[in-house]
Amino acid sequence: KDKSFARQVSRENIMRCEEIGIPLSEFLTMGVEAMQSVGQEIGL
Repeated sequence: KDKSFARQVSRENIMRCEEIGIPLSEFLTMGVEAMQSVGQEIGL
């Protein structure tokens, strides 16, 4: 396990999506789709 990977990402904040009723997989899908919609503008 590489401890430097995503070091500054708050695991606590990630898990909050489930606390408000959004499964983590659905939240991640929303994020990917949002980035895809602006991919060229953000250099993806």
